[in-house]
Amino acid sequence: MGYLPKNFKVLAYFIILVSSPLYHTNAQSFEDLINSYIDNNASGYLRPIADLATANMCTGIREWSKIDTHFYIRVGVVGSYSFPSQKMKSFSGKTGLGFEPEQEVKVPTIIGANEAIAVEGVNGTYFVFPVGYAVKALPFIIPQISIGGIYHTELTGRFFAIDLKNDYGKIQTFGIGFKHELNGYFPRLPFDLAVGYFYQQFKLGSYMSTNNQLVSIHIGKSGRRCSSHIVLGYI
Repeated sequence: MGYLPKNFKVLAYFIILVSSPLYHTNAQSFEDLINSYIDNNASGYLRPIADLATANMCTGIREWSKIDTHFYIRVGVVGSYSFPSQKMKSFSGKTGLGFEPEQEVKVPTIIGANEAIAVEGVNGTYFVFPVGYAVKALPFIIPQISIGGIYHTELTGRFFAIDLKNDYGKIQTFGIGFKHELNGYFPRLPFDLAVGYFYQQFKLGSYMSTNNQLVSIHIGKSGRRCSSHIVLGYI
């Protein structure tokens, strides 16, 4: 366990605001809570919210392996939820900062139970582990447009931005990618085959920038009455 970068603090702050029933918690009290935890416990406490946020970033890429030969434009909205597992709601926290005796206790992560855990030490002292925010699900929604039918290729883009009008600046999500059908190069293939690539970035003002990339293979067969497709991806 080591120092957790500032961008995880800001990401956690944003996610709690939009998905926690305690969204009315003021920024100062939340910052106080996070700052009190930037020690050896920081990674275990904040990591689950970062994992939930980045898990959704490539959601909504169209899985169809066959690309229409005529020109088309599709406009829509991608929406999904990430549900935390029970394992993500707690971690083994350690007392520190000279607290005696040193102890290791199962305590809430930032998405865990809304209850503080207090550990008694010598001379009537207590070490208090901060509460979680009882996050039940993390929503994800973003407009998306796809353009296809050009040289057996489909291009997809997505963008969303909102200005919080405070010290945290603008939230911005941007993504772009493509899918290219390979059957034109292998006309005897008994199935449809395509490859894809997608890049997405999440930014919050000047505090953080995180991104991921998805490489995918799309295999399937389209019929008049029934179609089936399999997608293999690597992030």
